[in-house]
Amino acid sequence: MFADYEVTDIIDVGDGVGADLGDVAVRNAVMVSSQPDRTDRVSFLFAALNEGDAGATVQFVYTTAVECAVREVTVPSGSEVTRGFAPGDEQMILTDLDTRVGALVDVTVISGEYSAVLPVIVLGDDVEQYDNLGPVAGTDDAEEE
Repeated sequence: MFADYEVTDIIDVGDGVGADLGDVAVRNAVMVSSQPDRTDRVSFLFAALNEGDAGATVQFVYTTAVECAVREVTVPSGSEVTRGFAPGDEQMILTDLDTRVGALVDVTVISGEYSAVLPVIVLGDDVEQYDNLGPVAGTDDAEEE
């Protein structure tokens, strides 16, 4: 005997974390490093979804070794923006970190009046599903997304 269930809450199913920020949702946020020990440069993988009627800016704030840094993306209404989930995808590179594979890095995600702190795990690109997803040499770290 089987019972029908209605799924009303969608959760992250994977290694990453997420947050709901009004009409915007951030899903499956994870960092990938090419360095197994100490690392100061990671590729930040995530999906940002906007179910609103207007475009939204999503800011990602993290603490570096010397200051707070901000990266951002603009998500058009009714769409999704992803970074780094496949080799060759556009990446968001976070730099000047003092972390290592296996650690959690707090990233504050802001969209409009909403914010959340995500404890984002740093994974190595030696993990099969993250192979070749670490930071690509030559990527412009200072470039605003």
